[in-house]
Amino acid sequence: MQIKLLRVIEEKTFERVGETETRYSGARVIAATNKCLKTLSEKELFREDLYHRLNVISLEIPSLNQRKEDLPVLVRHFIQKFAQKHKRPVKMVDEWTLAALHDHIWDGNIRELENIIERAVIFSDSGKIGPADLWNVAGRTQRPQVRRSEQVSDLRLAEALEKYEEKHILKTLSLHEGNRYLTAKCLGVSRATLFNKMKKYGLMERRGTA
Repeated sequence: MQIKLLRVIEEKTFERVGETETRYSGARVIAATNKCLKTLSEKELFREDLYHRLNVISLEIPSLNQRKEDLPVLVRHFIQKFAQKHKRPVKMVDEWTLAALHDHIWDGNIRELENIIERAVIFSDSGKIGPADLWNVAGRTQRPQVRRSEQVSDLRLAEALEKYEEKHILKTLSLHEGNRYLTAKCLGVSRATLFNKMKKYGLMERRGTA
């Protein structure tokens, strides 16, 4: 295939599958890869002449880990896309979840983010994606089947969510001088939910006035 592509670039000719007639093409070639073609050509795993033919004008797009400031825009785009596709009411993502997405290491780049948001949109029962929608679906007995790599990714994301949630609860408790009633009200949860969260994260030593 590399030889055939090189011929199209150099001679602008090709034959259709099953034909013997040589055809002319004035098409321009735009190629994309996540591999280092220069290194592969040096190792003779990619044709050096084809590499130089393709490498006329090159643009390097940074990975998602290198441009996390784009996350809010990308998340909003994918929510709109999949909410329309699956006819779901989801319109936004909550603050905690977005912060966890920011802390997550995106080994799978944009495709991983797209996959996670699509699953979250499908399983969310409200207009907002929350932590539970990303790695666990409340009220369902069986979670979707995913590949091992996706399970590892979900685990990392869950850990990031819990870490941020603990930090946020602790900060809100300190802001209200340990008052659990005011803390729960500020967080938008019930006192029972706050109590369970504090117990889970070992924050019970911060006793409030209410």
